[in-house]
Amino acid sequence: MGKLFVDVDDTLLLYTAEGVSINWDLVDILSDGLWAENYDITVWSATGKAWAKEWSEKLFYGFNLPFGSKEELWKGVPWEATAIDDRLQHEREYLSRFRKVYLPEEFVKINKTSRLLAKQVFLGDSGNEIFS
Repeated sequence: MGKLFVDVDDTLLLYTAEGVSINWDLVDILSDGLWAENYDITVWSATGKAWAKEWSEKLFYGFNLPFGSKEELWKGVPWEATAIDDRLQHEREYLSRFRKVYLPEEFVKINKTSRLLAKQVFLGDSGNEIFS
């Protein structure tokens, strides 16, 4: 299970001229990963611990994920951890401790591609199950 730190603003929540929306593509992938016990997620935010807690509970209800502010957590990030953040790794000191930092759209694209490839391997080119 990989340790994954996930940002709230502009990662789980998307801000546009029309308002705020939830990044359901990312939330769905992360939720699937939690159910499959593939991820050990901490939700964090530069806005603060209360904000991270609120969105952790709303988006991942029942998982009781750890949460916190970036300011209080970043120095304790284990080197093998990964992050999903709207900033590139070299842009922020708090991201320097991570093994890898994904942009939200990059993480979604990689996961969707992996799922499609797995489905093609399982179903074959014909769309029929190979294993029957």
